[in-house]
Amino acid sequence: MQAHTFDKRIYTPATFLTAVGDLIRHREDLRLAVRRRHVDRAFAEKLMLVVTQVNRCRYCHVAHTWAARRAGVTEQEMLDLRVDAFAGLPAQEVAAREFAQHDAQQTGHYDQGAWERVVGLWGVEATGEILAYLRAISFGNLLTPRHNMCPL
Repeated sequence: MQAHTFDKRIYTPATFLTAVGDLIRHREDLRLAVRRRHVDRAFAEKLMLVVTQVNRCRYCHVAHTWAARRAGVTEQEMLDLRVDAFAGLPAQEVAAREFAQHDAQQTGHYDQGAWERVVGLWGVEATGEILAYLRAISFGNLLTPRHNMCPL
């Protein structure tokens, strides 16, 4: 039997402190995102699954797959998320998914041009909601320890 290599992303002490400070500064954003709903729940779950895929958090993947199904995300949409299939999607959705992936890869240090592209398609308030969801899922993904994990 071959041993698995665990390559899940986790916080370093410095990135953890930065993330905690970021969450504290923006603590109301997620509450407002859930209340205002410029981004519907199904799409928010899709974005969180994109981030979870980048961060390779098995626990969050299971939880948000379940939540996405409850929110109405179809099995085909779930498959498309896993293989980064963008064919036939509206530009607005593609931009948000690409931004979610970029933000996760950069551990929250997204490129200003990427932010502006999403704002141009979604508007400032909806993009703020998108960012609130991304911050929340990234924090949970990276906080979960490496042990007992396997790559997705």
